[in-house]
Amino acid sequence: MTSPDRAIQGTHAKPLFLISGDTAPQRRELLSRLQEQLSCSGGPASVLVLDLAGGPAQPFPESKGPAMRWESYAPEPWADQIWEQLLPVLEPWSALLEGSLNGLERPASREIPGLESLLGCLYLAHRCAGEAAVETEALIVVLPPLEQALPLLQLACRGPDLLEGLWRPLLLWWSQTRQRLAQVELLLRLRLPPAESLVLSERWRQSLEGLAERLCAPQAAAEVLLALATEPEDLAGLAGRIVAMPLSGLPRLRLWLEGDLPMAATTQLEHQLALPMLSGRVALDCGDVDAWLNQPLPPETTLWETSENGIHRCRLFLPGLAREGLQVQHQDLNLQIRSSGMRLTVTMPRDWGQLTCRSARLEAPWLVIDFG
Repeated sequence: MTSPDRAIQGTHAKPLFLISGDTAPQRRELLSRLQEQLSCSGGPASVLVLDLAGGPAQPFPESKGPAMRWESYAPEPWADQIWEQLLPVLEPWSALLEGSLNGLERPASREIPGLESLLGCLYLAHRCAGEAAVETEALIVVLPPLEQALPLLQLACRGPDLLEGLWRPLLLWWSQTRQRLAQVELLLRLRLPPAESLVLSERWRQSLEGLAERLCAPQAAAEVLLALATEPEDLAGLAGRIVAMPLSGLPRLRLWLEGDLPMAATTQLEHQLALPMLSGRVALDCGDVDAWLNQPLPPETTLWETSENGIHRCRLFLPGLAREGLQVQHQDLNLQIRSSGMRLTVTMPRDWGQLTCRSARLEAPWLVIDFG
């Protein structure tokens, strides 16, 4: 992890750290070591910790370092709060169907696929734009295990475009239908609600855009501390788990493999992934952790290069990416990288839009794409 003073110098954004671990002890260990690191001279004076992992709040030990404030995500009260905001939007639609919202119960989060991740994303966007986050100099987000955290992070990195993309066809259809029903509406004295009533509010748009910018913009300061419980028999599928973060738009990654792994395997992985990497059990050696946290990450993870002979080249830092199943598609100003059932969309420079994608190859940990 870039030390706090270097992180602040390298970007105008406040440092943002994401912690994800397969187990609660892993997350506590990483949080404790990160707290110690932030206590070093030149670190932030105040830190907000948002716990989305669902663990009990842990009091911070006495420290000469930054003032730490902890907030735990409570899914049910937050869902109730969002539901109250939705009721005025739903009222005209309910009236159209001659129904009433009185006594209508909020659907349980687990009844609708993806709703838990959406609520978590909205909470994170809300708190990142809130007063507490504005007043603190750094933000730490404690996430659940990788597979549970990914849907939330994918929503967060895509911003409001993904949410509106799901709605846009429906809104367009309703606008056209409402126009065709204009005479019927007048004749039957209907009050057809406008499609605009379902458009994302400006406040939520700004919050989601701000979160996406902090996480995934080229100048973003977000760093991921990822802990995976790994045994020798898990090594075959390990790269597929690791690449999920870069393919979600979060390539600035530090990896802790907790398990009894052969030294040769960890050395090979470290060379292949080119990531700061730790291996071993909980209660790691402090010196190793300090070195791990101070090991530099790539300052830029997307490079656009033009050579003297006119070759245009894009380099994407995607540690763990494999050739098997890899697809690269170029459409307008978008590059789409598909692998392991995931898709990463990269926006190209405007003057590259007329170029043709000639070839793509892996130079681990970089994906290199040539245009001409």
